[in-house]
Amino acid sequence: MECRLIQMELPSEIIAIIFSRLSGKDIGRAACVCGQWSTVAAHDHTLWRKVYERDFGVTRHQTRLSNWKESYLLERRWRSGTVHSTSINAGCEVMCLTFCGSLIFSGGSDGAIRVWDMASRKLVQVLNSHQDIVTCIQVDEAKIVSGSFDGTVKIWEVCNGLMVTTLRCHSREVMCLKFQGNRLVTGSVDTTLKVWDLDSKTCMNTLEGHQHHVNCLDMDAGRAVSGSGDATIKVWDLESGECVRTLKGANQYLTCVRIWGDFIVSGSKDTLIRIWDIGTGRCIRELKGHADAVACIQLSGGKIVSGAWDTDIKVWDFGSGKCVRTLEGHDECVLSVKLDEEKVVSGSWDCTVRIWDFSGESTAMHKV
Repeated sequence: MECRLIQMELPSEIIAIIFSRLSGKDIGRAACVCGQWSTVAAHDHTLWRKVYERDFGVTRHQTRLSNWKESYLLERRWRSGTVHSTSINAGCEVMCLTFCGSLIFSGGSDGAIRVWDMASRKLVQVLNSHQDIVTCIQVDEAKIVSGSFDGTVKIWEVCNGLMVTTLRCHSREVMCLKFQGNRLVTGSVDTTLKVWDLDSKTCMNTLEGHQHHVNCLDMDAGRAVSGSGDATIKVWDLESGECVRTLKGANQYLTCVRIWGDFIVSGSKDTLIRIWDIGTGRCIRELKGHADAVACIQLSGGKIVSGAWDTDIKVWDFGSGKCVRTLEGHDECVLSVKLDEEKVVSGSWDCTVRIWDFSGESTAMHKV
């Protein structure tokens, strides 16, 4: 009777306004009261947009999710909910990794690239050709590109694991790489970056300027950024090959860099993650939380995910700079992370690959 009375006196629009003052969990409880409340809670996207922006302080980033309620529930799991964590015994120290579709590709300290099925966690293939540690790897639907301490970059076919090309140009270990379209950029202990044409398999340019190892790089829209042991970040115009800006302010050895629109996010041995304004070259924020050197960072959907020598993975909100989650499970330093909107995949010196699933679809979930 009370619910019917409320339904007569309060149209759905008013119920939605009242619900927007509640927490997400309380909206879920209220949805159980009657059919009208359940319909509002399930289908009023304006309500869930307001709740999302109120609770998380940001608008939703580009996502494949179809509505604001699904986005809210997923974001809540990222920040404080349940995550399903599974581990793969990789057989050796995992120096780098990535994933594409249902496959994980890991580069090992033994020089091998291993391909894993993400769902079954079974080893699908082992690619052998590098003669030393595999330090970096990137994959698309057609090819795998890997770099190694052996000073080479190798290109493989995804479909059959066949190694089709070896690129030799650096005089020392290859530490990092990134490709977009037919352009590949590599960085090395020899202090240089090389720009390659993937169609002709030729080195088109050498970028010089760093005074120490080039440890990390990223590329976006005709520009590259590189981080070095000389504690600087350089921004390069890939058309001209010129360094257009040098960012100084990191206290120690740079270990990882990522471009995010008009910003650069970096990690270094001094335990800090820094956000830089590319236009001004200034550091605008420092993220503090790791207890040891930051080894890797990735960005997606308004999140920064970092791995460090303290064995932790941290999830940061890009807008506020706050650490919203710490994932614990590795026993040694976390050397590589990759993410999408529903999961993180991490590789560690402890010889494991871990999958952290926030989708909520697993039936065997546990708190981390």
